[in-house]
Amino acid sequence: PAQFDSNMLGIAPNKQQTGVKFPKGSLGTFFMNGNHEMISGGTGLMKNGFGYTGQKTTYASYQSDFWRFIALDTGYLCYGSFPPFFSEFNARGARNLANETDAFQPDQVFEWLRDVVKIGDASDTRGIVLFTHHQPFSDWE
Repeated sequence: PAQFDSNMLGIAPNKQQTGVKFPKGSLGTFFMNGNHEMISGGTGLMKNGFGYTGQKTTYASYQSDFWRFIALDTGYLCYGSFPPFFSEFNARGARNLANETDAFQPDQVFEWLRDVVKIGDASDTRGIVLFTHHQPFSDWE
């Protein structure tokens, strides 16, 4: 949370440094989650960032008559938890960097895409722009 306060909210970390404030947009602001935020369990983003932006989730859809801009959180489950003998880390929500996953989406996100965004509606011909922290495919892999 301290890094988030300094790098996003503009709170100086000490007397020798200044913070950097991320400006709010005139129509809204959305912070995207990534794997680095999840090293600490997402506490900076979810405790401090959500208060700043007013968002309640790390996924969203912004839609117009012609486009759907969909932001999916591929960072949330990109690291697994620690083994049971590190229970104090798991209790804090910290993630194990040595336990990478395929960054799958939780069931609630699939349900939201299906039931709210209606991603499978064949009659919806709007274009889709997908925002994620991890690319869904790569020319390099």
